[in-house]
Amino acid sequence: MAATRLRKIFLDANIVIRAGRPPGSPLIPRVADLVDAGYVKVVTTDLTMIEIAKKHAGNDFELMGHLI
Repeated sequence: MAATRLRKIFLDANIVIRAGRPPGSPLIPRVADLVDAGYVKVVTTDLTMIEIAKKHAGNDFELMGHLI
């Protein structure tokens, strides 16, 4: 596999958010398996990471709001 070039994949924030927290869909573990096997490399941006974090924080805040 070292002779071949890794394919780079970009997971959009919407894909990761839709997988849930912790990622509940099988998509994220399957991508992780491909990374571990050396078939792909995942790339992202800081903006994508921030968007994911904001969405999950907003969901947590809404959940806590219902408890109080």
